[in-house]
Amino acid sequence: MLSKIESFIEHLIAFKGGSLNTAKSYKYDLCHYERFCDSQKLNPFSKKGVFTYLTHLNKTGTSTATERRRYASLNHYFTFLKRENEIEENFLDNTSPPRRQKTLPSVLSEAEVDSLFAALEQDYTKKDKPRLALLLELFYATGARVSEILALRWRDVLWEERCLRIYGKGDKERLVVLTETAYTKLKEYAGGHTPPQNAYLFTSARTGKPLTRQRFFQQLKELARLANLPPETVHPHALRHAFATHLLKRGANLMTLKNLLGHTDISTTEIYTHLTQEDLAATLKQHHPLSKL
Repeated sequence: MLSKIESFIEHLIAFKGGSLNTAKSYKYDLCHYERFCDSQKLNPFSKKGVFTYLTHLNKTGTSTATERRRYASLNHYFTFLKRENEIEENFLDNTSPPRRQKTLPSVLSEAEVDSLFAALEQDYTKKDKPRLALLLELFYATGARVSEILALRWRDVLWEERCLRIYGKGDKERLVVLTETAYTKLKEYAGGHTPPQNAYLFTSARTGKPLTRQRFFQQLKELARLANLPPETVHPHALRHAFATHLLKRGANLMTLKNLLGHTDISTTEIYTHLTQEDLAATLKQHHPLSKL
């Protein structure tokens, strides 16, 4: 089965314009499915194999988001195999993915974000402090995804325009204007030098390779503890949510925010209007003179 998976991944990258991160996610999901079928002695190219697996995911408490992603991975995979005449039918035709749960993302308050920056300045003493300082600044200043920030190369810095060229999902390019503080920290980080254009902005001092998500997550958790914040609430996506929510609270246009975040559909951006409405309702309940009646 692995050879079929590899063929599918090659097709995804070469002909569908899929990013490497997307390809890795598909491969992970399909290999997970293969291992399950092997453990249960099921034929992975059968309806029984597919629906036993999906039922297993549902009964073992897998999150709805993960269920939906794995359903989508299998659906695309079987569509590809059917088109290549490897199988006679896509077993997921005429079926629907698990229903999406309408859960709102947790958001750091402005005070909590301030406490992260304060902890970095006052308590964080490690030698890679400049790198972490710039990372924190860029996440909160641009609202970019973690994969987008860690993939930045020096050629993506447009100094004169004070912008970053960011490649989002499907390698879609967008320009993100830097705040004055973020631009200043970026110049300080460059140290007055002209780094090689193909070099990554964020690398490991030990290996010279691009900084990994795992290492950045680890440092962010350390910083959260220094700021007396629950570590599980502080992650790159929480900073992305904070960026979007705080801009909306201060009057940002929803369409502008959509473009800044790199969303394809504005309905994805609209979730942040619910977050700000929740905040307004809580404020009204707390402070309105009639709310206690």
